[in-house]
Amino acid sequence: MRPPWRTARPTSTSSRGPTLNRDVALVCLADGLVGLSFGATAVAGGLPWWVPVAMSVLVFAGGSQIVQQVHLRHILLKPTEIEDDATVRQKLTHMRDQILAGQEEFAVLARTNSQDPGSAVNGGDLGWAQPETYVAAFTAVARELKDNEISQPFRTEYGWHIMQLLGRRDYDNTNEAAREKAFEALRDSRVEEATELWLQRIRDEAYVELRL
Repeated sequence: MRPPWRTARPTSTSSRGPTLNRDVALVCLADGLVGLSFGATAVAGGLPWWVPVAMSVLVFAGGSQIVQQVHLRHILLKPTEIEDDATVRQKLTHMRDQILAGQEEFAVLARTNSQDPGSAVNGGDLGWAQPETYVAAFTAVARELKDNEISQPFRTEYGWHIMQLLGRRDYDNTNEAAREKAFEALRDSRVEEATELWLQRIRDEAYVELRL
């Protein structure tokens, strides 16, 4: 189950020798293209045919892209057979009241109570991200909060949360956006066929090296 605060990039795992996942390869190629488009020098004649095609996508999509990001932290509690929704919600309401009264610190309560292992160790801190990174209910609450405000308990498909908005900022997302466009261009074009040939060559070479 993927949590609402992060999305995963493609990964590849296999128990049968050296293999590469196609999407992982495309991500690597996209990263390389963004590097080329943002300052590296390359001789077009020495590059595979699909590089200038994909780079042309980046050129025509040029220009800076400024996005708004939010800095959030949260505490997650999950209902169980022993503790139903009402009980969990009441627990979070009590935690919120303690924080607002100055009796407890948000980060301390998150470390000791939150059931999100990824953020609990950091005091519930989710870092900076675009609001739409999260599931709809999470995003909706984040958009309504003022700086340092703590939400009332709310439910998502992952359980019950309280959330604090630590700040908002405008962020230059140009490189990340270019990387995504390059990835999409590579994935959606016939480059997949070329990638398969490239991967097969890598597999064959790795197999030969392992045999040696």
